[in-house]
Amino acid sequence: MEAQIKRNITLFLAGKLTAVLGSSIYGFAIGLYILSETGSSLNFAITLILSALPRILLSPVAGALSDRWDRKKIIIISDFACAVWLIAVLLLYLLVTQEIWLLYTATAVLSILNTFYSAAVTSAIYNMVGPDTLQKAMSLNQAAASSSSILGPVLGGVFFGIFHLSVFMLINIIAFTVSGITSLLIQYNLFAEKKKDQKKMG
Repeated sequence: MEAQIKRNITLFLAGKLTAVLGSSIYGFAIGLYILSETGSSLNFAITLILSALPRILLSPVAGALSDRWDRKKIIIISDFACAVWLIAVLLLYLLVTQEIWLLYTATAVLSILNTFYSAAVTSAIYNMVGPDTLQKAMSLNQAAASSSSILGPVLGGVFFGIFHLSVFMLINIIAFTVSGITSLLIQYNLFAEKKKDQKKMG
């Protein structure tokens, strides 16, 4: 049991960091790209709003659905949906159009999917690690989110001066795919049955 808990935490942290940091880098780089292309701080601000607003508006909905639906499925579907969505956006960007509305749409959809991912991950932590390791896992979860919010803009700014925009999309596609694979390997319901038994005994 102890080994499985450690394995769950390691896989969880790797997936969380990969997905959230990739998203943070991508979001900031997209904003810089739009700013450099249009010279408009308003367009840059719109990008930031489209990244943050869905989280604010949809977090209660995502939390409610996470309590009712299979959290592992939500997490896995969200990860791979983000990867597939970015593949579609990358193909459209390279082959069809490079207009700003495409990047706006990409940012908004990614933010929506990430909202459901984050809500499901947070609510699944207890069943993944149990009561004795819950505080540690929650701290690591928060540390991953905080680190990505700091490192994302820094790395996004550095990478923006080096790589083309399509490379950022490829990085995020890889990040979401890796996160999805790690999620497949995690036993999210490790403590679910014990929790049910405790409720019955109570």
